[in-house]
Amino acid sequence: MNTKFIEQAKRLQGLETTFTVFSQAIKTPFITCDEETFNDQVWVFVTEDQAKAFCKKRLEENQDILMVVKMENNQLLPFYSSLYFLGVNELVFTEEEKTTKMPLEDLVREPDYSKLPKEQQPLLNPQMQLTGIYFMQELHRRKPNNEKPKLRELEEEMAVNLVRSKFLVALEVDGEKIEKGGKNVRIPCVKNSEGKMFQPVFTDAKEFGRFNKDKNFKASLVEFVNIKKIINDNVEGMVVNPQTLNIVITKDRIPVLLDRFAAKKED
Repeated sequence: MNTKFIEQAKRLQGLETTFTVFSQAIKTPFITCDEETFNDQVWVFVTEDQAKAFCKKRLEENQDILMVVKMENNQLLPFYSSLYFLGVNELVFTEEEKTTKMPLEDLVREPDYSKLPKEQQPLLNPQMQLTGIYFMQELHRRKPNNEKPKLRELEEEMAVNLVRSKFLVALEVDGEKIEKGGKNVRIPCVKNSEGKMFQPVFTDAKEFGRFNKDKNFKASLVEFVNIKKIINDNVEGMVVNPQTLNIVITKDRIPVLLDRFAAKKED
């Protein structure tokens, strides 16, 4: 660890409680991009009042709708580790008048699954998650006259990562094994506020677990380039991480995205 951050890291790790802020719309940690370093940051505060003041300032200046989340000490390590899966690489630690920008790697080690057999390595989509969060944060900002000049650029960045991603798909299997041709398999759907049906897909095991709380489904891995093959005729399309990001992609958009961004997969 960089000696510059040892004192603050120990202080942060020793706190009984800390406070962070989440996007109220998508229920994920609120992420900012440093204007100078372009580091992707999550904010942590010593007191609830500091966190509330941050939320108030973001609402007044940027129209961000945020909520304060309290974390106990035993929740900190898994929370910090999970930030790697969102593409976050920096923590902004605010204590009284002092603010420290701390590299995430100096606080907690990045999980390494490379030594596991390939079939046991979990699916991770940090860039898809990161660009999806930035896009949805911007989308849900309450701007006057709905003025969101960054939205198109953020949408394109997200679309590039969407096309290059693999996803987990929930399967409801009648019996112990999947029969040839998948005759005993059904793919569950979710309904939006307008009553339209979409098939959910998930960026990682954690997001799949939010949907599969009752353990009724099995997970299957599907690349986006093949996603059209599993979309049923009676649904409108797919939805990415319905419990959080809730990014809707209609069936007619899938070939458009592939035509436009598939060439960028190897960039």
